[in-house]
Formats: sequence, C-alpha cells, structure tokens
Amino acid sequence: MEEIVVFVTSNRWFLGLIAAAISVALLSFVRKFLVVRLYRSAHKTETIWDDVLLAVVQNTKLLMKILVAYVAASFFLTIPEQQARYFHKLAVILAFVQIAIWTQAALSVWWNHHTADRIRKDPSQIASLGLIGIGLRALLMIVLLLLCLNNLGIDITALVAGLGIGGVAVALAVQNILSDLFASLTIVMDKPFVIGDLISLGEWQGTVDHIGLKTTRVRSVSGEQLVFSNSDLLSSRLRNFKRMTERRVSFTTGVTYSTSLEQLQRIPKILEAAVAKENLTRFERSHLVRFNDSSIDFDTVYWVLSPEYLDFANAHQSILLTIFKEFGTAKVEFAFPTRTTVVERGASWKEILTGKEGPNARDIESTLPG
Repeated sequence: MEEIVVFVTSNRWFLGLIAAAISVALLSFVRKFLVVRLYRSAHKTETIWDDVLLAVVQNTKLLMKILVAYVAASFFLTIPEQQARYFHKLAVILAFVQIAIWTQAALSVWWNHHTADRIRKDPSQIASLGLIGIGLRALLMIVLLLLCLNNLGIDITALVAGLGIGGVAVALAVQNILSDLFASLTIVMDKPFVIGDLISLGEWQGTVDHIGLKTTRVRSVSGEQLVFSNSDLLSSRLRNFKRMTERRVSFTTGVTYSTSLEQLQRIPKILEAAVAKENLTRFERSHLVRFNDSSIDFDTVYWVLSPEYLDFANAHQSILLTIFKEFGTAKVEFAFPTRTTVVERGASWKEILTGKEGPNARDIESTLPG
C-alpha cells in the first residue's frame, strides 16, 4: 500500500513537471511567434496599437513563465494548505510584477508616440513632458502596489489614509512650487504660446526663449531677458502676436478749421487711396468723426495682410508719406494744438466819469477798482 502511495505521488510530481515544461515551451513559442508577426505589422502600418502589443509581448519576462508553470503543475499536485498559501501569495506577487512591466512598456510606447511631434517642434518641452511621463508611471505603480497588497490580504485602508494625509502636508509645504509646476504642464498641453512666439504681458513684450518647469524666459524687444513664473503667466491676460494672421491699424488725421467743405468731403477719398496704394493692405473705412478743440478729426481703419511687424511699419510709413504729399497738393493743412486769445480795449477812465463809453467798452464794473 505504501509503495502505491509513493508511486501515485511520484506520478503526480512527474505529470506536474511535464505540464510545467509543456506550458513554458508553449508560452515561449507563442511569444516568439507573436513578436515576429507584430514586428512585421508594426513596420507596415502607421497605427500605434501594434507597437503597443509588440512592446507588451517583448516584455513577457521569466516571471510569467514561472507563473504559468506553477499554475499548470498545480492541477496535478496536492500541496498542503499552509504551503499552498505561500505559493499563492508568491504567484500574486509575480503576476502583479509582470502586469507592472507590461503596463510600463505599453505606456512608454504610447507616451513616446504622442509626444514625439511636440518634442520635434519644441525641444524645450522634453523636460515637462518627461516629468508628466514620470508622474503617470509613478501613479500607475502606486495603484498596482495597492491592488497587489489588497490581493495579498493586507488592509490598505490605513495606508491610503496615510498617503492622503502625507500628500496634503507635502502639497501645503510646496504649494507655490506645485502651482508653477502644474502651470508648466498646462502651458505644455494647452499651448497658449510656444518658443519663438512674440507675446505681450502688461508693459512687457518679447519673444519666448525657454519654457521651464517653474519659469518661462522671454527675450524683450530691448534685448534683456525677462523671467516670469508660469503661474503668473497663466493668471494674466497675455497677448500672442505670433498667432495673428492680419494686423488691424487705426489712426486719426486732424485738419484745421480753415479747411473748406469741398476739401473735407475730399479727404476720406485721399485717405482711402493712400491705403489702397499698398500691396499688403486692405482698406476698411475713413470718416469724419469729431470736431476737436483745434482740429477736425478723421478716423481711418485698414488691415495689414501680414502678421510681421516690419511689414506693418513699412506699409504705415508709406501711407503717411502719401497722405502728407496729397494734402500738400490739395492745400489741406494739418492741425496742431492752438489757442486764439481775443483782447478788446475797455472804456477809459475819462469815458467812465463823463458817462461816454467807447465803442469797444465791455463790462464797466470789471474795470472799477475795488
């Protein structure tokens, strides 16, 4: 009877080893077959999913083979309950480690694919995007670790509560740094501006040189470098001139009150012709808009069909020179601030005493002493 028990036990161990060996060999064959097929498919298609599957299959490690061998052998082996509990915990750990490796590989391929274009267009984003990738991987590892501990029978409630309290304490301690950090991530993802854009922030204006994790550096139009915190940039009203497709220009022209009605009626046509003469402009309107203290004002609006400041400066200069020339031809005078003072002689003392006022007398009481 004892010999039969030994034979049965030996037979079960033998079958378990055979099952483990077959499962490992089958897994190796399937892995190699899938790698070859997915490698060919990844080079023929532009989709990312075959690249992700290829990375997952290639990162099937020895841990997975051990786990598969254990599962296959367990169908034929009778393991004592205490030892089976340890083997089960070991299998859970191996499974979660392999899942973590698969997830990291898939996330890495997906993230690199989606950030390649951004980094190629703006190399300065590599630091911010790398930080985002590290954060995603860290968050994923924490979630998998908590799931693994939970499957091992460990109560993670206190651990999660501790992590939450610790996270709040750290966030309060470094809230300014975190504010700039998240602002940097927002700039990278939302792209209100990129390197090379001409931006204006209040009284400051310049070209973006560098976008960092905490600060953004701008080269001002006068040459010096301006450093702004990322959170200040996002909380301010910022103007991005690089995003313009056209530039709207409005200017006022004032003429004197000695200008005749015929000349006033002709002025809008002169202004329109001066704008239409330029190649990169589109005329919108020109009207008499107000009677000022020392001038009659005309407002003119036109568009420069280019976002470049130099194109605007050249066109506007040419328009103003043409207006100056045409006003001279039409004998229209430009207005400038003037004030006319009228002085009239009052009555003399002799005229006041005799009651005879001169023809220019005004307000006798104002001339009396006291």
